[in-house]
Amino acid sequence: MAYQTTSQVRARLRAERKHRGWDVVRLAREMLAAMDESQRPTLTSMVRSIERWESGTNRGMSERYRLLYARVYGTSEKDLFDLAPQGPENRGEYMGDGAALEAVVVHRDVAELAVLRLPATLSESASLIATLARADLEDGRTFAEQPFDVAACSSAALRWLIAPRTTLGPGDGDRGLGMEDVQEIREAVQAFRVLDNQMGASRIRRTVVDYLCVDVAPLLRSARCSEPVRRQLFSAAAELAQLCGWQAHDLELQALAQRYLVQALALARFAEDDRLGGEILAAMSQLAIYVRRPDEAIDMAQASQTAGDRTGLAVLEAEGLALEAHAHALRADATACSKALSRAETAFSRAGDADDVPPWLAYFDEAYFAARIAHCYRALGQGAQTERHAQRSLRMDPRYIRGKAFNTALLASGYAAQGEVEEACRYGRRAVDLTAKLGSARAVASIQGLLQDLAPYAGTEQVTELRAYAAGRLPAPQRHAARP
Repeated sequence: MAYQTTSQVRARLRAERKHRGWDVVRLAREMLAAMDESQRPTLTSMVRSIERWESGTNRGMSERYRLLYARVYGTSEKDLFDLAPQGPENRGEYMGDGAALEAVVVHRDVAELAVLRLPATLSESASLIATLARADLEDGRTFAEQPFDVAACSSAALRWLIAPRTTLGPGDGDRGLGMEDVQEIREAVQAFRVLDNQMGASRIRRTVVDYLCVDVAPLLRSARCSEPVRRQLFSAAAELAQLCGWQAHDLELQALAQRYLVQALALARFAEDDRLGGEILAAMSQLAIYVRRPDEAIDMAQASQTAGDRTGLAVLEAEGLALEAHAHALRADATACSKALSRAETAFSRAGDADDVPPWLAYFDEAYFAARIAHCYRALGQGAQTERHAQRSLRMDPRYIRGKAFNTALLASGYAAQGEVEEACRYGRRAVDLTAKLGSARAVASIQGLLQDLAPYAGTEQVTELRAYAAGRLPAPQRHAARP
């Protein structure tokens, strides 16, 4: 017997469409765009078919159109069409297309995003980033207790490296877009990035996610523009999604950060922006380091190095090598760490004229590189080397207040490792003062890390005072199940 839609399936199809804010014509355009050109019906015919499917006038639907629906909505055919009929006691939850069903759809979207993957099509990529941003705005804390998926980022990195590239093509939507519009998005992202560094993520994160959800993500589908403009649009959206991920990381929402970074990587891939893709892979590596997954961090750091090498961006290669060194240090492999650092210094010396460095990588200067080296030595327990490089790291851009808080705490840890308790507490107090000005759970965590480094001297007056000072000035550290 041919497949027949049930009332539950038809309600689900309507709810999925309305959840995205689409009318029937918009859905028809999306479906036509996802078809092979030789198989496309007319827009009028497609609209009529959708109306008949949703109303139940036509309950039959071929496999071709079931797969097409699943592709446009970024889900699986089984999930969308195999809902079993419900008994009367459950009918209020699944029947109709009202708020109850839409709530079910929202939670299904969030659950599905737990299965991290690099989308295969442009349409799916645009749908997933829009869904993620919308779910984040509605209930970002839903992600707080979700686990960090150990394999997901490595899998995404592998696919990014070896999967065939998709031709983007011009945008055929209904909203005209030019290069100057894309430049405005980039300028907004840069402004958000500066504020993030100055204030920490908590003060502006919702504004940034709202900008992605309301202003930028819809353009990925609706823009009418040339192929070069569309490519730059996807690249700018990737920058913005990466920033959303980094802000989630700054608030200890590691599972949410991971999801944004994977989708940012997909957007950069469709934009054919290998430099930005390499930077996103570096961010994934740093995230893996933070949650103490050194093996996965090495995988992604090496993928980032590959991007730096094949695009001729030496500073990106240096960043990837420094991250690889840090991951080796977490494994207590001092030899591998030293080799990676030596290669990183060689790559950094080749960086040359800073004019060729993209704006989103401008932060990776000598001071930032010194901080990365200091982190390696801290992980190896080498206090004198930690101190030396942390001192260099403080010769930094004064705009990076959060970075200064991190590096000041790092210097204090270097002193702690050498038993110089008074100096450790003096710089620790400075780090607390800087952190108190920020909305950054990660900065608070860095103070907790310093206090752990000072644990052998917990009975001293200086450490007791520093601990009390930090408790009085800072919020309690946030730790979620997402971080092992």
